[in-house]
Amino acid sequence: MAHNKNRKFRFFISCVLSFLLSLFFTVGTILIALKFGFLNETSVLDGMAEKDYYKSAEKEFYQAAKDFTIPVGLPVDVVDGIVSSETVYSDIQNYVTNAVNGKEYVFNTDDLESRLTEKVYNYFRNEGLEMTEEQITTVPEYTGLIAEIYVKTMKVNYVSLLGKVNASYGNLIWIGAAICLVISIVIIGMLLKMYHWKHRAMRFVVYSAITTVLMVASPAVIVGILEGFMKPSVSPEHLYYALVNYCANGLKIFVYLSIGWVAVVAALLLAIRYLKKND
Repeated sequence: MAHNKNRKFRFFISCVLSFLLSLFFTVGTILIALKFGFLNETSVLDGMAEKDYYKSAEKEFYQAAKDFTIPVGLPVDVVDGIVSSETVYSDIQNYVTNAVNGKEYVFNTDDLESRLTEKVYNYFRNEGLEMTEEQITTVPEYTGLIAEIYVKTMKVNYVSLLGKVNASYGNLIWIGAAICLVISIVIIGMLLKMYHWKHRAMRFVVYSAITTVLMVASPAVIVGILEGFMKPSVSPEHLYYALVNYCANGLKIFVYLSIGWVAVVAALLLAIRYLKKND
């Protein structure tokens, strides 16, 4: 009777430990997935690689610059070619890399402003017009405002938010993952110590690992189901696609880690089979 009572109590404690182990497995894995899937520049930049984000951002800048130029009384073609595609690409890449890591990126718009200034003066010269002192003094103001439009267009709003999260919680994520790992090892050690036949203890580790597979894969599954019903209101279009691709890239990490846990489950089952034969 006492023996049966002890077995039931041990089984109950094992179930509790298995449940706790699944929680720490899941939380630790999700923290790693967040760090590698969302809080790094690679996921953001990979999201921008599709749908020609850089060309679209360049086009948006030129359109905004021309819309601003029309009321000024200058021809819209005065802004053409003031910034190269290579500069746009480099500025966006550098901005994302710095912003995601919580650093400030300073856009160098000196070349843009000097080219635009030269084109404004060339316009008046080619038209045979004499610039007034008022016009001369307003040229730097005009070029400065165009430079501000450029900087605003090149920035990616959600990246700044990622940078703040990374700066505030990036180290805590690593600490949390390390704590989950240590506690998981302790729990596994407790389970192994409770059983003479180690393969019986390993069963509870397998239960935890299977639960982790389901929990880690669930965000990607849920988003996949809801994708057809939800469309976030984000504009312009290239920013929308960059955000969608960024989220998709981040969720892929959850899928990869859940596949990794499937491999862990398979390895544990093989270990149980081996221990069962040799215990």
